[in-house]
This record gives sequence, structure tokens and C-alpha cells, in this order.
Amino acid sequence: MLPPPIPKHHSPPARSRPRLRLLLTIAGGIVVLAAVGGGLLLYGHKLPTRIDGSRAEQRSEIVAALATNQSVGDPALTRQVQPLLKRLGESLLKHDPSSMDQQFDFERMVKEIERLPIPPKISPKNRAGFAAGLKQGIRQQFSVTGTMGGWNQHNIRSVRPVLDAPGDVVVYVVLHQASGPSRMRFWLHKTNNWRVYDYEDLTIGLRISTIMGQMLGSVGSPAEARVIQDLQAIPKALVAINGGDFKAAEAALDSISDENLPPNLLATVYATRTSVALMQQDSAGALRFANRAIELNPDVVLTYLLKAAAHNALGAHEEALTAMKTYHDALGPTGLGSYQQAVALVALKRQSEALVVLQAGLADEPESIDCNYFLATLDSADAQAIFRSHAENRTFPAAAFRELCAAFDRNGSSIGLINFVEAQGPAQGDTIDVRFYRAAGLEYQKRYAEAAALFVKELKTEDAFYKDAVLPRYLTCMVAAGLPLEGYRATGQPEASFAHLCTALATDDPALAKLYEEHLERHPADAHAWDRKGLWLVRQDRFADAVEAYDQAIRQSLSPESIDGINARRMYALFKLGKGLETFRKLPSQVERFDQLASLFAGERQVTELAELIEVHSKAEPQSKAIAPWRGELAYLKKDYRHAITILRPLLDRPDDNLAWTISDRLVRSYSAIGEFEQALEAAGADAEKRDALHLTLIAAARGDVAATHAAVVRALRDGYDKEDMLDDPDIGPIVNTPPFAEVLNRLKPPATAPTSTLNPQPH
Repeated sequence: MLPPPIPKHHSPPARSRPRLRLLLTIAGGIVVLAAVGGGLLLYGHKLPTRIDGSRAEQRSEIVAALATNQSVGDPALTRQVQPLLKRLGESLLKHDPSSMDQQFDFERMVKEIERLPIPPKISPKNRAGFAAGLKQGIRQQFSVTGTMGGWNQHNIRSVRPVLDAPGDVVVYVVLHQASGPSRMRFWLHKTNNWRVYDYEDLTIGLRISTIMGQMLGSVGSPAEARVIQDLQAIPKALVAINGGDFKAAEAALDSISDENLPPNLLATVYATRTSVALMQQDSAGALRFANRAIELNPDVVLTYLLKAAAHNALGAHEEALTAMKTYHDALGPTGLGSYQQAVALVALKRQSEALVVLQAGLADEPESIDCNYFLATLDSADAQAIFRSHAENRTFPAAAFRELCAAFDRNGSSIGLINFVEAQGPAQGDTIDVRFYRAAGLEYQKRYAEAAALFVKELKTEDAFYKDAVLPRYLTCMVAAGLPLEGYRATGQPEASFAHLCTALATDDPALAKLYEEHLERHPADAHAWDRKGLWLVRQDRFADAVEAYDQAIRQSLSPESIDGINARRMYALFKLGKGLETFRKLPSQVERFDQLASLFAGERQVTELAELIEVHSKAEPQSKAIAPWRGELAYLKKDYRHAITILRPLLDRPDDNLAWTISDRLVRSYSAIGEFEQALEAAGADAEKRDALHLTLIAAARGDVAATHAAVVRALRDGYDKEDMLDDPDIGPIVNTPPFAEVLNRLKPPATAPTSTLNPQPH
């Protein structure tokens, strides 16, 4: 079975860790291009307009290099290049530009670009400036986009000679970064020390030198400015994606013209669009973008992973496995790849195969959040045993331990959380992570007093990850243990504790009454507490007491916005006491409360009171735009539909009216009641696609058109209405609750919720 649904309780926030690296390496290369391109203009280079092909080696070589966790190739060379990768990872972690510069051979990088099939000719006098542009671009790449954000651990899989560059080597390496493992190739040249002159993220499939060579041809051409602008838009989009601002990402991507970029770079744009669509749970759109990216450049391996995620989200699991085969054939087992394969296999009831795949993913990335979580939450004794053995036989880095615990907790996976903490606890030591999630495990086991005894010890933590989660979890356990007031007294945070307990305790719980009494006795100036008490009293129909509580809240409140909200709630209590109109007459300014009180009278069908309210307000505020709509509402409630239409029809197109929808609604109902259905459709809106489905149901049902009612009901269900909405509607209910319309409702069910993307679950 798939992971359980997410419960509604407090847990530490999800880290903003992307589930994949979202093409950041290619974005970095594009930043390099933009910087270098601008520099080239200064030197007046005339470069070729295009080049053909790619210098990437056969994919079989990549798979062979990555097929094992053990280093292969020349051991002596491996030992020689280890220090370089260590220094480069450290300099990137520290954001140390001078140290980073020392790890790159920019002069050799220039030569590599010149070796492309159609070489850009760079004159000797401009070579230094060109190399300086490369240095600036590389710096920009790592500082702006965060690409290759440093690592403190790497695993060299292979070191091989570069066949057409004697003395140089190419290193296949897995970098263990905060965002997960990255598979990279680095080309190294040695003078006094080994230094990098080219690199490639193997999930993208383009060397930096190839990208730069392809795009430099635009420099000096009429299209140059547009190309540079498009190049700069891609990293902007990726930064927006990682920040969760999908609208900004889409705007940046939409600014890119398909005509300006060569196919293999345009493919990365569509792969990025695929990522955005997946994160917005637009799986069908993601699939379209992925197919377009593959059509443009089938060597961008990451696209097949994104395509598989889209297929899985759409329930097309066989197709997901087909896409994953291409990905797997190119890179071998990876954590993310194994996760997507396992999702498909479990859905196809091939769980034994899924277990093998997950173990392969964990062999590649032992701390993979996706693989560990999925394995631990499978309903299988074998899966639980494999996960337990995996957790017991290694020590997870503290960050990975925290994140996996948070994933279990956030998704209510109690067995996975308990097993993981028990297996890892001794190795992790006495940390807040272990203590917090051990308490959470006790909470899941309903051992509330024991859990609270652990949570209370962490109330003063300054750890930002837990600071906002400990208090509500502690108080939740104390409520469940029947000790809410003791919990309130123990926290040392009365306002926050009071606010939480007000929502955690039932309205009729005697402890809540005691809480209000005790808190307000200690903190009589707490305006929010008086306001909350007013709401609590209203729920008990104690309206006179509620008015007194609201009066206290107003006396203690300093904010005009807060006072306005309290006054609105106070007016409701007065309305329920039958004093709404009396209070309204005495208000120094009636504007704020007129619409509210009119709505209350109309909702209760108190026609006489509504008429009197309108007259009072029209004398006090004769220019008020709110008067005419409510006169129309009054006529509608009196079933004087012609008069309602006469009043409301001129108001239908009035701009910036916050009653616009209500005006349209009353016109639709009035026209339908007198049988003028074409006019009712016009009142529902000029754009047929934007008409409210409930209005269409009313019009069709009033006409007696069963087929049209059926179509309208289907649309209403799609738009989020349900059967009860229609039966409760005063105009629609009496019609659709009779044959043959009742049959239409009874045989229809709301559409199944579209599967969500498993690639990048959103935090809750």
C-alpha cells in the first residue's frame, strides 16, 4: 500500500530541500554564458553562428563507471586527484572565490572551447580577457545559482585518461551534497597541481564547454541581446522554483523564445517547465513538457525521471517503468530513480521487485529520504525487516536523521518513526532530534503522559526547527492525558498556551471554562483572550455574556483593525439578542455594519427588520451605494421578482461592487422564477465557461430539462459543489429532490481526486 494520509497535527516544518537538483548545473552554465558573452562584445570577437553535435562520450562508458560503489581504474591516479575534489568541495561550501579560482584552469578551459568541431577563434591578445570572463562567469554560477553548493564527502567511481588529450584525466564522481547525491564528470589538467577545465552534470548530459561553444556564436549578431536575455531567464526561473514562487518561475520561462536557443538548451527550458508543473501537481502538463524536452534533446537524462514521476502521478505505471528504464540505463541505480520505480512497481502489485529496487537505491544513496520513507511505510513484513536492518547497520548524518524523522512524523507514519528512532537512537546520542521524536513515538502509541514528560523538557529550546512545534505537541498530549490546566501552568508561555488550548478543548469541556477564568484573572488586559471568550460564549448561545466579553476586548485593544473585527462579532451577538437594529441606530458611523446586519436579516428571512434597516440607513447615508442592492434583495425575499429585476438589472455591470456576485445570483433566480430563462443566462454572465455551475443547474432544472440539468450537475461537482449544496439551496432543492432530477443526483459521485506528484510532496 502507498504511504498513509497526512494527519492534522503539529510537526516541525519541512526543510526546503528540493527532491531533485532542478537543472541547477545547466543554469550555472548559462550564467557563465551570459557573463562571458557580455565580455566578448568588448573584445569584438566574430564567432561562428552555430556548431553541430556533442563531444560527450558514449553513455555505456558512464554506466560502466557508475555501476559499482567501488572505485575502479588506476588507484594511483585516484589518490592523486582526491585532494583537488576535497579542496573544491570545501571552497564551495565556504563560498571562498579566491580558493575556488585556484581549483580551475581557465586557460585550459579556453583551449577546450577552441577544440570544438567549429572552433571559435580567439586572438592571442584577447585570450587573457576571455579567460577572465570565464572566471567571472564561473564565480557567478556558484554564488548566484547555488549550483554545486559544495560537499564534504565524495566517492570517486573512476579515473580515466582523456584519449585525445594526453596527460589529462576524466573523473567520474558522486558528490554528497545537502540536496542529495550528484553524479558528475570533471576533466582535469595538471601543471603543478591538478585543476578542473571542464565538467558535466550527468543527469543533464551537456558539458559546460559544449554549452558555451554553442552559444558564443550569437555574440555580435542582431539576436545577441535576445539570446543573453533568454539565458539569464533560466537561472531566474530556477531560483524562483527553489523558493516556491511558481508564478515567478513561469513568468521567467514564458519570457524565453523557442526561436533563440539551440535545441539542447531549449530542452532544459522544457525540463524546467516539467519540474514546475510537477510541483504544482499538473501532471498532464508535466508530461507534455517532458515529451517536448525529450524531442529536443533525448540525452537530458533527468527528463526521463521527471516523465516517470508524471506517469506515476497519472496512474500510468507501466509507462513510468518504461521512462525509468531509459534513466536507469544511463545512470544506473539512484535514490530518486529507485523511488519512482518502486512507486510504479508497488502500484502494479509487484512488491517483491519493488523491494529489490529500493535496496539498490539505498546502496547508492543510503540516506535517501524517498527510498527510506517508502520502504518503511510499505505494508509488508519483509519491507519492515529490510528497513530495520538498513537503519541498524549505519549511522545516518544528523541532518538526514532529522529530515527522515520529520517525514515520518509529518505523514503520520508511526511505525516507521518508532522503528527508525529505536534503531538510530544509540548512534545519534542524546540530541534534541532523538528526544523530540522519541516523545512523538510515545504520542503515537497513546502514552500521552510519558510523551508530555519528554516534550516539556524541550519547551525552552532555541532550535528553530523545533521551537514552534514543541509547545502544541506538549499541550496536545496534556489534553489527551486529561491534564490541560496543568499543561497551561507548566509552559511559562501563558498567551501561546491559552490560544492553543482554546482550540484543543471542546466548547462544552468544563476545563475550558476554568481556563478562561484562570487566564483572564491573571491577564485581565489580554484583548485576544476576551475576544476568544466572546466567541466561546456565542457558541453556547450566551449572547448577553458574549457582548460583555467583547466590550472588555474593545477596551483593551489598541489596533483599529482588531477593534473593527471585534465590533463585527459583537454585532452578531446583539443581532441574536434581537438588539441589532436598536444598536445600529446609535452607531456614529453605520457604513461598516450595514452590510453585515443586512446580511444577517436577509439570511434569517427577517423581511420587516431588513426593510426598516434600509430606511434607517438611507436617511443617515443617502448616497450609500449599498442601499440599492439591498432594496433589490428585499424585493427578491418578498418574491416580488419583477421589482427585484427592475432594481438590480442596472447594477449588474457596476464596477468594483463587492455585491456583484449576489446581484447576479438574485437576477438569475428572479428571471428563472418568472420563466425568462434566456435573460437568466445573460445574468449568469456573458462568458458561458465562467458561469456558476449552480446557476446553470437552477436554470436547467427550472426549465424541466433533465439532460441539461445532468450536464450542469456534472459541472457543479467538478467545480467543487456537492449533492448537499443543491438539496440545501432554497430554489434548486425543491426541484432536484423530485423525480426525475433526484435520480440524476443519486447516480453521480464527485470525481476522484487526481493523483498527486510523488516526486516532490509539498510540506504540510
